[in-house]
Amino acid sequence: MVRLEDWQARAERAESAIREHHAQKSDDRCIEDDDRLYAILGLKCDRRVGSKEEMLKNCARFIERRCEAGGWPTYAELETKLAGLKDALEQVKSTALHGCRQCFDVANIVDEALKR
Repeated sequence: MVRLEDWQARAERAESAIREHHAQKSDDRCIEDDDRLYAILGLKCDRRVGSKEEMLKNCARFIERRCEAGGWPTYAELETKLAGLKDALEQVKSTALHGCRQCFDVANIVDEALKR
């Protein structure tokens, strides 16, 4: 029989591994991150890719969509934009404290949404 403490420790290790994997951004991301995540459950990653040409074509498409000028903002751009939005939200909340209760309520809703 598995003790509750053992399950809790396993859950904490899994949560830590998931958070570490999630924190890998942009060029930090690597197949080894997947390996470490899967290892928590005792799983091994099958690295066989089949056709080398097909894999390289998929890699090129992946990189094109993830890089600057690939149609998506970079993580740095997104984080800068998020920081600006949070600053603007704080200004709205500060202003709303001195008058408009509805504005304050809306600011709190936005604040909660940003935390998700």
